[in-house]
Amino acid sequence: MAVLEDIKELPRFYVLKSKKCAYVRTYRNVRKKDSKGKSVAVKDPGSCKTVGRISDPGGFGPVSFTPEFLEERPDLTHVNVIRCHDGKDGALAWKITPKMPEDTIRRPKSFTYTRFGAVLAFVKILKKDPAVRVLTKTFGRNRASFMISYAMYLALCPEGRPAGYARFASETWLPDRSALSPSQICRNFQGITEAEIAGFFSDYMQELSASRKMQHRRFWALDSTSESTYSRNLSLASRGRNKQGEALPQINIVLLTDERTGVPVFYQAYDGSVPDVATVGGLCRRIKLLQPLSFVAVMDRGYYSHENLADFYHYGLHFVCCVPRGRTSLFNDAISRAELKFLKGFGFDTVCKRFCYGENREFEYSSDGVSYKTALHVHVYFSEKVLADEREEIMYKKSKLSGLLRSGVTPDQGMKDFISDFCDLNEYGQPVFSTKKYQENCRYLGYLVLISDCIESDRAACRAYQKRQKVEDCFRTVKDRMNCRRPGVSTDEALCGKVFIQYLALGLYMRLEKGLEDARDSGGAPCNSLAQLLGELNAISQLTLDTSDQSVLNPVSAMQRKCLALYDLTVPENGVPYEADVWG
Repeated sequence: MAVLEDIKELPRFYVLKSKKCAYVRTYRNVRKKDSKGKSVAVKDPGSCKTVGRISDPGGFGPVSFTPEFLEERPDLTHVNVIRCHDGKDGALAWKITPKMPEDTIRRPKSFTYTRFGAVLAFVKILKKDPAVRVLTKTFGRNRASFMISYAMYLALCPEGRPAGYARFASETWLPDRSALSPSQICRNFQGITEAEIAGFFSDYMQELSASRKMQHRRFWALDSTSESTYSRNLSLASRGRNKQGEALPQINIVLLTDERTGVPVFYQAYDGSVPDVATVGGLCRRIKLLQPLSFVAVMDRGYYSHENLADFYHYGLHFVCCVPRGRTSLFNDAISRAELKFLKGFGFDTVCKRFCYGENREFEYSSDGVSYKTALHVHVYFSEKVLADEREEIMYKKSKLSGLLRSGVTPDQGMKDFISDFCDLNEYGQPVFSTKKYQENCRYLGYLVLISDCIESDRAACRAYQKRQKVEDCFRTVKDRMNCRRPGVSTDEALCGKVFIQYLALGLYMRLEKGLEDARDSGGAPCNSLAQLLGELNAISQLTLDTSDQSVLNPVSAMQRKCLALYDLTVPENGVPYEADVWG
């Protein structure tokens, strides 16, 4: 038997990873001149040949050499050559250890552990949606497989860090189970371009229209969020009004979300210093270029301006927009008429749970130097409950301000807005609560003014605005569930791909959320939250003997079967194959 001292120097090895294992290859360096005429060592492609394999797809573990290679190197017959991390500095290394006698007699059987319950639900939903078909058409099947697999990782794992993906892929039923390192994942992100994403959205919206997945004039909630970053290399990262209250550069992301399903249908990332109100013109042009089906954008107060409304009219898009309380002067006459009606006890809507009033008026705007007049529907709402809540909030902030002044703490942005609206400055420059400002600002407490170019029904406009909470739910999911408060990348190219896969992950998550919400409304929900449901589904697993592909299902509980039944699924008797098929 050979001893370690007898082992010659190992040849030059490199690892070629595949889905089920990693191949070990040898190569030889040759000297060539580079573009500057300097002699450098490069790998000779003609000298490369496979000499063994590692059963781990990530490329770590003992090497099983081919008989042909062992004939060339008999000194490696009775030793283990292991690819691992060096314990000193973590660098990759090839370690040689003696092979024990029992290793040559009996080898342990190799098994694959696979979780598949949650992915079964994802696959069922994706097969009903044209997104997979459009992804494959735009990016090709291999790249689409990675995108869907990583999107499932973000949806299932609250942390969602690249370093944890390799183990997740090896233990989860995915379209692509390649155990990728963080650097490989980053390179995949960098390969996703803005042009490809634009092509995806254009084809996706046309597919939705052709398949009638979206009805005519569907309500889409429009809102934005921000992701703070420490990176100085991202061109979109700028300092602006940070919605997370952090003193960091940020990237803004605007999202269009279908109000009925909660599924995001479009997004756009833009410079962090650009306020919401300044994004509408560019967004209208981008959406018009994609030629979507007819929809109504439901917007909050931050998007209201005369120029933005003119852009919607100019591009033939539809909207429902909330008017900020401090900018209702154009509609004070409508509020006064509504107030008279409400005081007489008329106009209460039991569905909206508010008093409702509506009227039409002309809206004038200019486009390309030409003036136009068109119809604008004005909707006024009043709620006693909202009035009481808003007064209570003002008194709470008044009390909080007093505490901040006594302790010398600097007010945050929300408190600065309160000081501007309800306070005057005394001779020492300190804010003092103003009764006059309080009376002026409380004149329209409890009132809500919505305007639209196409929605005449007071109830329809109110319900659309109330349901825009769906987009807030999306943002909460992205930041809390998927740990996306930071981009986690440091180049513009990687940011482009990362945000797109976050969008795909959000779509998967919200589609499952819709199924649970429908079950909750009918009283048949097996779980209280989607996080609990995903936990139950993700625990459904199997053990597979690699040499025979025979699978044994681990015991499945009654709760897990109920969670599968929620999406019309049952436990497969013979288990699942190695990789998931979302194209069938």
